[in-house]
Amino acid sequence: MLNALAQKQIASLSGGHFTAVGLALVKIYHYANGEPWPQRTKYNLFQPIMYPSDLFDIMKQKDWNNIDFKRIDIRANPINPFSPQFGEAQ
Repeated sequence: MLNALAQKQIASLSGGHFTAVGLALVKIYHYANGEPWPQRTKYNLFQPIMYPSDLFDIMKQKDWNNIDFKRIDIRANPINPFSPQFGEAQ
């Protein structure tokens, strides 16, 4: 699919399934350490994959070490669901 995007055979591509596994591992880590888990995060799990982009290059080269899983850590990026503007940091 990445080749099809690069060759303009498809107009768009979105990914997040790989990231969902990373998020699950982060959640397991926090659970195993007895840490609370917020209900919401500022992070959008499914991201468009643009060509050309750094994310495209990481996916194409299968360079998984360059994916910042800490960025999707809900504990590091919580939001207050009761704030006037949904999405404001607590």
